[in-house]
Amino acid sequence: MRKIVTSFIIFIVLFIAIAGRNYYTKNISYDTDINGQIVEEDKYFKIIKRADAEYYYIIYNNDKKIVKEGSHYGPSPVINYIDNGTIEILLQAGTNMFYCTYYDINNDRFSDQYESPIICEYEKIVYIDYNKNPFTLVVKNIYETNKFLKEFILEDISLAVSPIIKAEFLDENTLNIVYMSGQEFKEKAVMLNLN
Repeated sequence: MRKIVTSFIIFIVLFIAIAGRNYYTKNISYDTDINGQIVEEDKYFKIIKRADAEYYYIIYNNDKKIVKEGSHYGPSPVINYIDNGTIEILLQAGTNMFYCTYYDINNDRFSDQYESPIICEYEKIVYIDYNKNPFTLVVKNIYETNKFLKEFILEDISLAVSPIIKAEFLDENTLNIVYMSGQEFKEKAVMLNLN
């Protein structure tokens, strides 16, 4: 039992260390306006490394106007495209914890900030609400809470920091979740209908 938990914790720490390594290293140049090194630049965003492990990020709209900017201490922000029209902005907040915001390029709008989401696809975000007892799996629209919201209580979910092992959308209305169950952290799978 201890070996399983220890192995899982080591796996998570290694995953974070590998995922958080110096991922953005190409095209480093000097930006005189912000006074730092450009770590990553794209049509819709720019990440700049400043002094003392501070990173500055800028998000642009289709007209190249700044729609969001901010700074972050620690590892570099990670900015990904999750589809052709959506940017994901990840800010690490400690071991196995990060904050995530989404930008809809086509409709020029931002989501709320989410804490450690599990998966985001089809304009739906999946995360665990740790404030509820038992832990509750929440599925909602990224941008409009009242447009879609569904909550699931996973049977005998383990009280681990990250009890979800795997999450994937099989289609827009079907979510497959594999999670740790009970004190023995047994793997359990469930298919959730989102209709």
